[in-house]
Amino acid sequence: MPNRTTKVYTVKSGDALSKISQNYDTPVQDLVKYNNIRDPNHIAVGWGILFSGDLHDFS
Repeated sequence: MPNRTTKVYTVKSGDALSKISQNYDTPVQDLVKYNNIRDPNHIAVGWGILFSGDLHDFS
């Protein structure tokens, strides 16, 4: 079983929460709740998005 730990992804230009969600196998709703995001359609470059799960290649 993979080790699930808390990670931080730093938002880059062109990112969307849905893209981050897919790459880290974490539902958008979980990212919104865990990070207290008011508007999931608006994330800013430089924000640290916390998630818990298996790290995938984000390239």
